[in-house]
Amino acid sequence: MRWDDNLIWDQPIGRDGIGVGWSQANDAIALGTFEFNNILSNDKRSPIKQDKWNDASAGINRQFANFFTSVATPTAEADPTGLNFFTYTDRQIYRTTDGAASWTEIGHTNLCTTSSCVPSPSPGIGKNRRFRDVPRGIGVSPAADGLNHVAVTCSSSWVVVTHDGGNTWHQTFLGLGGGPVANWQGFNSSAEWADDNTLYIGSESTNSGSSHIAKSTDGGLTFVESDNGVPDVPVNRVLVSTTDKNTVYAATVLGVYRSTDGGANWSRFGAGLPFVEVRDLYMPPDGSFLRAATYGRGVWQIQP
Repeated sequence: MRWDDNLIWDQPIGRDGIGVGWSQANDAIALGTFEFNNILSNDKRSPIKQDKWNDASAGINRQFANFFTSVATPTAEADPTGLNFFTYTDRQIYRTTDGAASWTEIGHTNLCTTSSCVPSPSPGIGKNRRFRDVPRGIGVSPAADGLNHVAVTCSSSWVVVTHDGGNTWHQTFLGLGGGPVANWQGFNSSAEWADDNTLYIGSESTNSGSSHIAKSTDGGLTFVESDNGVPDVPVNRVLVSTTDKNTVYAATVLGVYRSTDGGANWSRFGAGLPFVEVRDLYMPPDGSFLRAATYGRGVWQIQP
């Protein structure tokens, strides 16, 4: 990480760090995770805490599953406090409203072990659902009321969505070769909202002929294939432009692809980027640049 406008980087967290979160409204909180183990927080508001990283897992249940890495950070419009974040484990979905001082469950599947059982999942979530361990597996709407609109990727082609902050959920099956989305093979990799109704799901399937991007315009109730022009390779991340919801980017194994018509058509974006796997994408709120993190070829940046 890097504080302020300088050229000095620090490495405050070791191990296999993957997930990050950063308050978009005020830089109050930074979160970092490392897979299957823990989540840490840095509180810039406190002179005592701002140079330290502290355990930020209070309220997360380790009884049923290891901690995953995905962190969803709301926009400044959706969260002017900068204290709301979302994450999940194999069976439970969590939200914090106090900068990760504590987490509250907002959704779960079957919570049964050999010694205890909570057999009833949250309304709308099937008891056999398992949430998928991917860095961008949970998404929150960028709109002003976005904290109520959350989507989480599941194994076996399922997606669960809430529009009331977790009071009720809806699960949708995208298909496993011949399902509702043509040639969808599962391996859901990311959940990305354009607004409260428009949701994109990416797939990192390596099966030949797979669909790799699906789109919903009814808040996740139904999906259609939306990857015309995307090569037949895994998609690691779908990212909607922060300034134009009809402009969408896809991080693929062969570079970055872009759609300017809401996912209807795609083409390879930008010159100079090698045909390399792009693992993640970032665009600041003002849309002034697009940054791509690659596997083995460093970080690249372009002015879109």
